Formats: sequence, structure tokens, C-alpha cells
Amino acid sequence: MTAHIIGVDIGTTSTKTIVFASNGTPVAEKSVGYPLLSPQPEVQEQDPEQIYEAVVHSVNAVVTQSSCQRSLLGISFSTAMHTLIAVGSGGALLTRSITWADRRSGPWLETLRQRCDAHALYHRIGVPLHPMLPLVKLLWLREAQPEIFEQAAKFISIKEYILHRWFGEFVVDRSIANATGLFNIHTLDWDEEALSLAGITGDRLSRLVPTTHLLQGMAAEPAAAMGVAADIPVVVGASDGALANLGVGAQPGEVTVTVGTSGAVRASATRPKTDPEERLFCYLLTPDRWVIGGATNN
Repeated sequence: MTAHIIGVDIGTTSTKTIVFASNGTPVAEKSVGYPLLSPQPEVQEQDPEQIYEAVVHSVNAVVTQSSCQRSLLGISFSTAMHTLIAVGSGGALLTRSITWADRRSGPWLETLRQRCDAHALYHRIGVPLHPMLPLVKLLWLREAQPEIFEQAAKFISIKEYILHRWFGEFVVDRSIANATGLFNIHTLDWDEEALSLAGITGDRLSRLVPTTHLLQGMAAEPAAAMGVAADIPVVVGASDGALANLGVGAQPGEVTVTVGTSGAVRASATRPKTDPEERLFCYLLTPDRWVIGGATNN
């Protein structure tokens, strides 16, 4: 019997889910779209529940199309970066998913720069200081919506929300964590100064795990809704930017160009590297594989 694996890509405009045979051949695929909610031009949010349902529906669709229930080895994730969701105890939503495209934190960027050695911070976190970073969004949220900021038990990404619904625990892969501006690329842990600047402690973030981390013991309801076994292994996965280079087989020294809702030019490297002029991001895939490049957010 041919073995299969499901890849789920949670993007900005849709979730794309594909069943692959063990030799890499696509067997079935499904895309489910959802809107960006923009009541004002600077607001770019999404409904986490809509995205959750898109993931569940798309997985169920490809499992049904491919009849791969008995041959399924696992599920793995690719996810858009820089999303921020505030949740209360137990994971109750306090905000929508604030996407990378949201610009409300823009005025707080200069405040952040004035409160720290911005150059030194960049070289530790590996990402240029920008309003899209959850680090900057947290400064905005603390000032603009203090009641939500104080009430929040955790600040998470969209993938963390979905995995918590499935497994009842908050975990974040180091690749997505690297995109928050709160992660130190040299220690592979949360950066203490960045946490202090954001006004939080590490216990208000998810537990850091490798991109290859396995979760098992899915809740019965989502397992049944997707048509998969509750004990199916789920690989936490990584960010879409880092995985784009892996997916096309880019080796160190090769450059890739990705054009989607946003665009990026990226190169792979075997160790973290930062830019003296702070123009480039440096994202972790695994401790011996990094992705370095620049993006356009239009």
C-alpha cells in the first residue's frame, strides 16, 4: 500500500491542502478561501474561526478524494508569518487574527526604536524592525486596547490557535517564533529584552518546539470532522517563507523568488546571518538551515 502525507498551507487569502504519495506525487488537493477584514484601510484582520474551518474542511476534502485514511502517515503545516491573536485562559478569542498586512502599529515603531539599541536588537532577532512584527503590534495593543492586553493569557499565531483546538496545548515552532521579533536567533529562545519592550513575559507565549516536533492525541471532534484517526502524527512544521525554499529544493548559494499575496527573494544558508544595514530577514528552518532575504509587503 502506498503511504501518504497531508501538507496544509495556511496562507493570507486561502488554505491550500494537498495529499502527497510517499514519492512526492500530488494525489488530491483542495483550496478554501477567506476574506481579509478591513473596516478601515489600516486594519487587516481575519476571523480565526473561519480559518480553522477552512483547515478542517480542506483536510476532510482531500482525505475523501484520495481515500487515504488507512495509508496516512501524518499531517504537516506551512503558515503565513507575523499573525497575532490574543486569547484568554482556555484559548477563548479576545481578538481576530491581526495579519502581517495590518498597519495600526506603525506609529509605535519609532517609539520602539527610541526605547532600545535598535541595531543590536535587529542582530539578535534577525528581522528588520517593522509594523508587521508581533513585537511592534504588542506595543500598539498595550496602548490602544489595554483591557485586552491585560486580559490576554497568551499571544499566539493562527497555527498555534489551530493546534490548541486540536491538542489542547500551546506550542510554537521556532520558525514562526523567529518571525515575531521576540525570538533570539543565537540562543534559539525568546529574547529577554524584546519581551520587556513588548511588556510581556515568556509565559504569555507558547512553548517553543522544533519545526519537526510531533503532536499526537488529537481531540475526537476535529479528528472525526476531518476523517482522520485521532492518533495521527501532526508535524508542527514551519513558516511559509522558510518552507518555500525547502519545497523547491534550494541549496545554500541558490536564490529563489516567491510571488504571492506578498513577494520575497530568499537564499538558504547553513548558519544565521544578518545585514549590517538591517535590510534583510534571517529565518530559521532548522538549526543548520536558515533562510535569508528581503520582502515586499504590497
